[in-house]
Amino acid sequence: MQKDMHRYDNLIHNKRPVTKKPMDAEKRAAQFAPFAALTGFDDRIDETARLTDAEKFLDENEKDKIDLHLQYIQEHLSQRRIVEITYYVADKVLHKDSDKTGGQYLTKKGIVKKIDTYEMCVAFEDGERISIEAITGIDCGDIF
Repeated sequence: MQKDMHRYDNLIHNKRPVTKKPMDAEKRAAQFAPFAALTGFDDRIDETARLTDAEKFLDENEKDKIDLHLQYIQEHLSQRRIVEITYYVADKVLHKDSDKTGGQYLTKKGIVKKIDTYEMCVAFEDGERISIEAITGIDCGDIF
């Protein structure tokens, strides 16, 4: 062990090496950029900051109004009118890994192809389907 200690004695008296062309601050900082002490931390912060809406439950009058709108749309499918449906989607459906409560109110605008009473959904011509239970409002233009 003692022998190894004396092996580097000649280096002790050398001057510190100085580069002829020092690295500029931007390049020096760039070498540390990929380092993230807490991987996923930024994603978690973004997830925490994302807001959700509480689900509003409809009273019987509002449910009846939606039923009337759906009946009217069903009876006039051949007219291919553009309707706008507002509906609620739970956060766990939109963001599979989310542990947040609440959800989001979305609006779908388009032409209804079919009201499927077996699957309890509204099918649009573009293939999108909305659960009738999730509907919170329907706008059919100037009809209602």
